[in-house]
Amino acid sequence: MFAGTGSTELGRRLRTSAAASVTMLTMLAAACGADEPPVASPPSAPSTVPTVALGNECSVPGDGYRIRFPSSWHTAHSSEGSSCRFFNPEPFTLPPSSEATGVAMTVQRVPMPLLEIVPEEGSSVATDVVDRRVTSVSRRMAVRIDGRSTGRALLPRGTRSITWYVDFPGGTLVASTNELARDGSLATNAAVLDAMVASVEPIEGPACSATGLVWPPSPQELPEAVGNARAAIVERATRCDYEALAALALEGQAFTYSFGQSGQPAAYWREAEAAGRGILQRLVEILRLRGATRRVGATTHYVWPSAYAYDRWTDVPQPDRDALGTVYSEAEIRQFAQFGSYTGHRVGITASGDWLFFVAGD
Repeated sequence: MFAGTGSTELGRRLRTSAAASVTMLTMLAAACGADEPPVASPPSAPSTVPTVALGNECSVPGDGYRIRFPSSWHTAHSSEGSSCRFFNPEPFTLPPSSEATGVAMTVQRVPMPLLEIVPEEGSSVATDVVDRRVTSVSRRMAVRIDGRSTGRALLPRGTRSITWYVDFPGGTLVASTNELARDGSLATNAAVLDAMVASVEPIEGPACSATGLVWPPSPQELPEAVGNARAAIVERATRCDYEALAALALEGQAFTYSFGQSGQPAAYWREAEAAGRGILQRLVEILRLRGATRRVGATTHYVWPSAYAYDRWTDVPQPDRDALGTVYSEAEIRQFAQFGSYTGHRVGITASGDWLFFVAGD
């Protein structure tokens, strides 16, 4: 649905447009006697579209923002756990792995810089740009694209869409609607989208579940490369730096974070945090436990918790089972026993310090 360009020319155009917008705002502020330039408002809706009243609010702490939406509208989570991502004027449910192209509004935080994801003037792989406006939202740079699909992405060729791109630290907030939405016209939904984007505010507070967790001394001796990798993972997790954590994961061998998904661990962790699953807290808690080694072919992996080093639950020493009680509930530990082996989250690091996996399951 969205295409990144990464072009130097795009950066020049955006900076030129942004500079012109800021200059105009500054002139207006000086004429009005204001201390600082006002925040640009989204383009006004057509006169035939009623004024949009936003009575509901949806917060996404993991992504650091809140957004408002109409009182009569509905929101739902995706099957992957994203909160406050899909909005529609009528009740709806999402089938598994749905891209929700028929839902009126899609809002998500993408772990890519604005200058790399927003389409250029003219066209991109996915979108022919009809109109492009540079403005700001909550004093953050924003671009509004009125476009038509090229047919080389999710939407059929010629489908009209309105998409907002708002710069956020470590990524871009992308909010979109299109004429395939099953409820409401494109003009009406675009007016709602403009109002919703204008309502976006950054929120403060713990950025993720790992904020403030204490890192005790290592309970075991480790090779220097392994110990350094473990400490780096914890350091990035406890300051909730998703991108730095993902960069660490992807700099070595193939990294596993979810069976069936690949390539975007930062987005996966953000969604899990936004859904309240506390995945980064779990990562730190697992690495607090005693680890072990596990032979895989001719190589040795350092793994956490130590229970993962045993193929059968009955072989796990009692002290190692007891240690899991600081991370899992009694009911979860009984499930491991019933299954016959440890199936919770586990972390693996090679002897050379490459982070191999942080994943759960059998």
